[in-house]
Amino acid sequence: MLTVCLRLTIVYTVVLASMHIMGKRQIGELDISELVTAIFVSELATAPVSDTNIPLLQGVLPTLLLLCFEIILSFLSVKSNFFKNLSGKNPTFLIQNGKLDIAAMKKVRITINELMSEARINGIPDISQIYHAILEPNGKISFCLKSRYQPSTPHDLNIETQEQGIQHLIISDGDINYSALKNSHKTKEWLKHQIKKSGLSLKQIFMMGVDDTGNIYIIKKETK
Repeated sequence: MLTVCLRLTIVYTVVLASMHIMGKRQIGELDISELVTAIFVSELATAPVSDTNIPLLQGVLPTLLLLCFEIILSFLSVKSNFFKNLSGKNPTFLIQNGKLDIAAMKKVRITINELMSEARINGIPDISQIYHAILEPNGKISFCLKSRYQPSTPHDLNIETQEQGIQHLIISDGDINYSALKNSHKTKEWLKHQIKKSGLSLKQIFMMGVDDTGNIYIIKKETK
């Protein structure tokens, strides 16, 4: 049992490190080569864990080799259109300049019903409003509306606005997120002052966020 646990720990560490090197992607966002690599790694990693008669290196070495293949292919796909096409990293235009490309849709096996469904999910009720529809390498479809259907922005209306940036979650359920505190360019002393200013203790704060302009948002924990 101890041997199995040790082998599992080693293989898990190798696979986890490999996935981190490949990058932070959800399964639905993996391109073809990454998905194939993930499938192979999962198969190779389980074999030496479930069967102690299989040498541990028989699972570790192929995993590292697959990782090398993925890194090399990613590098080549940047340098060469041939390898970019091979790894499925090229986008496909389904609608271009407002015109539906039926041949491209047949090639990637997407029906007009599926395209219209994706458009509705993205808040586009009529595909005649679409200027570009692009099947991205991760399998998702992105849409660019014709100019007359695009929503107005403060820039279009000549309205001056102030950038707020993003909100950083400094405190979550009474715990301080020091990484978020650093990203917000705030200090521990600043945080202590804000907690004192709120009239609450750290453990009484369910959520505290601050955006890049300094606006603070605090939610107090509900008392039972």
